[in-house]
Amino acid sequence: MSAFVSNFSYAYDAWLHPGSTSGQFSWQAALFQFAATGIAAVLLIFPLRKWGSILIDRLLVSGAWGSMIAVSAAFLLLNLAIIPRHYATLYVGRCFPIYITLLLFLIAMYVSFYHTAMGILRTAAIQERIQFFEMAENQYRMQKKYIEDTAKERHDFKQSVFTLKQLADAGNLTALQQYLTKYASTLPETEIRQFCKNHAVNTLLNYYVQLAASNGIRLDWHTDIPEWIHVAEPDLCSLLGNLIENAFAGCSTVEDTAQCYQ
Repeated sequence: MSAFVSNFSYAYDAWLHPGSTSGQFSWQAALFQFAATGIAAVLLIFPLRKWGSILIDRLLVSGAWGSMIAVSAAFLLLNLAIIPRHYATLYVGRCFPIYITLLLFLIAMYVSFYHTAMGILRTAAIQERIQFFEMAENQYRMQKKYIEDTAKERHDFKQSVFTLKQLADAGNLTALQQYLTKYASTLPETEIRQFCKNHAVNTLLNYYVQLAASNGIRLDWHTDIPEWIHVAEPDLCSLLGNLIENAFAGCSTVEDTAQCYQ
């Protein structure tokens, strides 16, 4: 950023001394550069502290930082490349306003890179929350089906008990066993398990239990997460979901059909 201020200082020097060169940088321009750098630093303290720190905290991909270093280096080299050696060249045609416009354009590009990075982070956060809500919706549907199936069983329970009593009174054990076997097969198989006290995490784990069962993956996990914690539930579920997804991906590489992870 100081390189941009430096180029504006060269433009100011060229305005004061049209016949001079960059090698003869005047004390007035040096004072202008010192003052402009200080003012820019003061003006940028609040926005960089508020928005720049957000980017630093959330951008955790090392490759992204590597690319940003390359971009910053490119801007630095561009600022060094466009320093006018002879100020007189800036007064040829419209070179002077073009020079100023180019500096402003580079600054605008620098800001646009920041907004692009923040937009990517916001999109990633939204996608994580959408995934969490989809899992919660799927869990809600399973719970709803379970409740409906249980309600139907309760509705038929009286008739079933009456039938069982009649078969038992008649001493027809064969028919009684056949009826019990048939009745047991109609019970809902979906079971909502209580893994921990945190409702969001419990919903997430139940979702993956059903997904593991459909993929033939045996589970062996133990959780101890309280109902209220200091971590945002979407962030916690996103972290756990990514860990479990990685475990699922690992299980898909195992040749044995009896896959297991802990």
